[in-house]
Amino acid sequence: MPELPEVESIRLVLERRLVGRVVKKCPFVRLKPWNPASERMLSHIFHPFNEAKMSVLLGVSQKAYVRAYEASLRYFFKHIEGKVFSQIRRSGKYLLFYFTSLHRTEQSSKNDAITTPKARSVQKETQHTKIQDTEAKFLSSGECLLVVHLKMAGQLLIVEPGEINRSDHVHLMMVFERMSKKRRIGIKQESQWLLYRDTRFGELLPIFEKSYLNELFGVEKSRNLERHVRISAPLKMAFSKRQRAVFETLYLAVVKRLARVGVDPYYEVKARVYKVIAAAVMKYSDKALYDFLMDGSYLAGIGNIYANEISHLTGLAPLRKMRLLTEKEQRELTTHLRYVLKGAVASHGTSLDKSISNKNSRINGKQAVSFKKSTHFRLPDGMPGTYARTLRVYGRAGLQCLRKQCRGKIVKQRHAGRSLYFCPQCQY
Repeated sequence: MPELPEVESIRLVLERRLVGRVVKKCPFVRLKPWNPASERMLSHIFHPFNEAKMSVLLGVSQKAYVRAYEASLRYFFKHIEGKVFSQIRRSGKYLLFYFTSLHRTEQSSKNDAITTPKARSVQKETQHTKIQDTEAKFLSSGECLLVVHLKMAGQLLIVEPGEINRSDHVHLMMVFERMSKKRRIGIKQESQWLLYRDTRFGELLPIFEKSYLNELFGVEKSRNLERHVRISAPLKMAFSKRQRAVFETLYLAVVKRLARVGVDPYYEVKARVYKVIAAAVMKYSDKALYDFLMDGSYLAGIGNIYANEISHLTGLAPLRKMRLLTEKEQRELTTHLRYVLKGAVASHGTSLDKSISNKNSRINGKQAVSFKKSTHFRLPDGMPGTYARTLRVYGRAGLQCLRKQCRGKIVKQRHAGRSLYFCPQCQY
């Protein structure tokens, strides 16, 4: 699964290549599941929720809800054509795509202009703070929002038109072109094609900003959102109102999901991350260190690979209880946690390919990791991540520990359905 460094690397590439461009068209959106015999009526990519429960919530039949949902998806992707891809953010492992009208983009750029170098540095530190603090902060930057979770094997790829194969598990295509005020006759606009490809069960959640949703459907802005969902969804209501109810339930579901995302250890300052660790030691003393790192409600975005690496670099056993961590170890854990994540982002994440990890590469004079299995992770421009060359424990079962003056060997152990890699001699 793409973890925080991989998702952040994807965000940086998309920000550099596509932000500021106009959505020309969305020529392909897959609404049906791959397996025709599947019990689910909708594509699991666009609808990770339970259709039966959602239809009961809206007070309509399941088939009526499915028809309204499919129409809502078509309406959303048709509506974003001609809008500007204004920015892309990340919350944990979620990517947030913001689309706004051209006149609103120009107005916001004037209002957000920062001239002094000091103010610019402050904005760089604070612009990526937690999005889930308030709904206003979460959705104040765009009219339309596409929330993406790559899950296990999702890919966002920038490709050429000749490289597109719709049957290759592609669920969404978007064409971007440069934003120019004057289009010269005879000069072809440069276009970028963005594909979402997934062989398993990712998530694409399209939602409208609340005030913009009211503007589209002509409902008073002061009306309470949750109350409106309950009173506006009987069977007798118009089809357009059903679509509105679908978008409102999606809005609430997305906000609740993002509200469960913990502190981002990559964006947040070191003191904030340390407070989270110290609070976990006091409140959740029986939780193992590995379970704490993997729990996204405390520190967001850390997965199996980096939890093993952080534990080894800190010198702590992954199954050690949180209550046994001293204050010095808590501070070391904070430092090494940020060091691992920043190093992984600088290396564009981890691609566990045989071609990426070099069998002959060595760290501290000892053999580095070598993988036999391949992974699906690639950056949008097709390049793999290179952090696998510097992994210290993950995938190195039976090999010598890379810590200096340690003669132990890496041990692999199963825990909660996942693989733990650690050195029993220097991690305690």
